[in-house]
Amino acid sequence: MSAFAVYPWAVLLGEFIVAISIGFALNAAAAALFAGGPPDRFNNPRWSLKLALVFQAAIFPALCALSFASWRAAAGDSAAAACLPHRDAEAGGMGLDADLSCEVATPSHSDWRSEALEWMAEAWSDASVNHSGVYDRWYLVVLLSYMTKDFCGVMPDRLLVLHHIVCATGALVALAQPAGVRFFLVGTTALELGSGAMNVASLSAKHSRRGKIEKAFVLLSFVIITLSHVVAAWACIGLWRVALPAFFFVWWNVCTWPLMALRQKTVVEELFAVFRRYRPVVKAE
Repeated sequence: MSAFAVYPWAVLLGEFIVAISIGFALNAAAAALFAGGPPDRFNNPRWSLKLALVFQAAIFPALCALSFASWRAAAGDSAAAACLPHRDAEAGGMGLDADLSCEVATPSHSDWRSEALEWMAEAWSDASVNHSGVYDRWYLVVLLSYMTKDFCGVMPDRLLVLHHIVCATGALVALAQPAGVRFFLVGTTALELGSGAMNVASLSAKHSRRGKIEKAFVLLSFVIITLSHVVAAWACIGLWRVALPAFFFVWWNVCTWPLMALRQKTVVEELFAVFRRYRPVVKAE
């Protein structure tokens, strides 16, 4: 059962209209507040990079974390509720203290891993019952509006426009996916954090002092992007744990692996270009 079947269409459409309206308003505000400065190497305005950082470093990770926290809280409430009959029976029949009759253990490292995988594989229908799905829904609605708001003359680079179209389509596919959508959320959050690192490196070029700041941020972005690709690859592979129609596996793999290869190639080229640009010059004697 997809999100379109679980949640009313009017709710999804209304949330998207609100989100895209806020997105356009943020575009206008950022363009006014952060106007000026040269564009990045893809000819994108600098203000759009600064605005993107808000989504990449704060909004997307926060929604992903809230989804997990909400799901885990609901699971804890269910476990506590299951203990109540046991506690009442022991306290009434054996005279034991109810607080000691049933304990909810603190999760170990392996428990956390199994919990995370269970959370990521959950179906929309189950997520709607424990109310954690609302954060997944908001995540995808915000992602869709985030990608759509930049189509109106913000990004002149056709490759980036194509990338945003694929990502916006991905948000719609995730809403139609019956289960395991949080593998997409985790992978996308990791990739967006990597994109944020690239944006910081691009913005640092303006303030470079003999290349030291720029080199440091480009090197940092290389590390973060590489790690983000590891997480996204793990999420893409982990999706095979979920029973889904073949279309979803084909879609995510076809979209994810070429994107990661292109991003990794871009950041490696940028790393070598920056270090060549500021290579120490040996003066002839």
